[in-house]
Amino acid sequence: MIVDKIKKREVKNIQPKKPVDIPVGKWVKCEKCKEIIYKEAVQENYSVCPNCGYHFRLSSRRRIAQIIDERNF
Repeated sequence: MIVDKIKKREVKNIQPKKPVDIPVGKWVKCEKCKEIIYKEAVQENYSVCPNCGYHFRLSSRRRIAQIIDERNF
């Protein structure tokens, strides 16, 4: 019978993993592709997800800084 062929899984002693020290505020999650991306990579790409092209929201100051030339406003 099929039931005779099914084996029980052996219980292994799994030790809890050490918590990973990830700096808060360095990563952002894309709303479209659900990937976690380094925040500086998104900012260098003008607030566009490098994976799927999703445009993140911009503050008014950030948008003005992207549009105008330095020292000409």
